[in-house]
Amino acid sequence: EKARRQPSPCTEPGREPVVQSVSTMAARYPPSLALSLLCLVAVLLAAATAAAPTVQGVSAERLFDQIEALGELSDTTPPSITRVLYTENDVRARDYVKGLMRDAGLEVREDSVGNIFGRLAGEDDSLAPVVSGSHTDAIPHSGKYDGVLGVLGAIEALRAIRESGVTTRRPLEALMFASEEPTRFGLSCIGSRAMCGRLDPDYLDTLRDENGTAFYEAVTSAGRGGGHENTASILSAALIPAGGIHAFVELHIEQGPLLEQEGLDIGVVTAIAAPASVSFDFLGNGGHAG
Repeated sequence: EKARRQPSPCTEPGREPVVQSVSTMAARYPPSLALSLLCLVAVLLAAATAAAPTVQGVSAERLFDQIEALGELSDTTPPSITRVLYTENDVRARDYVKGLMRDAGLEVREDSVGNIFGRLAGEDDSLAPVVSGSHTDAIPHSGKYDGVLGVLGAIEALRAIRESGVTTRRPLEALMFASEEPTRFGLSCIGSRAMCGRLDPDYLDTLRDENGTAFYEAVTSAGRGGGHENTASILSAALIPAGGIHAFVELHIEQGPLLEQEGLDIGVVTAIAAPASVSFDFLGNGGHAG
């Protein structure tokens, strides 16, 4: 697994949190998963508190069971996973994740686009939170770990912190982005783009899925949209102002061979591929040879 994070200084560099013990481990749960969860807990604490707390109770078994359960919410038969934005199984997955957040003792809210936040209060709840999360939508015939590990792992990490009686200076949040994949409208990262104000509502209104459904119709038919009358107001309501997130870390599967080849359990990403598409208009007379 890889941890992807936005650079952000810890509140007190050099004061590392103490993270101990994995509560439930069996032979079918690889040590790399437990280590990844412990690393996630450590990063969250380092960015959110000046204390050196002890955290116990990360459960790899519970996380695996949750991954398996979420994998059943698919348009295709597992282990092939298909879960498309604002469809029936996507909505069921949202309800499942919100239930896990509540069970972990988190305060749950869902914004107008469908980003879901599970919050663990801090000593000063007015401070911007430290956030960890990912997405649960899945392209057709994909796997059950992409994105899901980052969402459920964040919930498990916050559960461990809360059950250990640790209170951080800053609030902590587990985040499930509305979507990452471009499957439905040909546009990726709708959830995070909406949070950052990087979506043009007029452009979004021009997009259609394969059935001719527009974004506004899709989001409202899925019970989202927050009662707003148009796409512009939906996006405006989902916007998080600059400085609204103190730091972000994502636990993610590698989707590559390097960690396995090197015999490593976890790595920290320093650079990542940034796919882009460019449209060209060619003017002139068409001809076979130019």
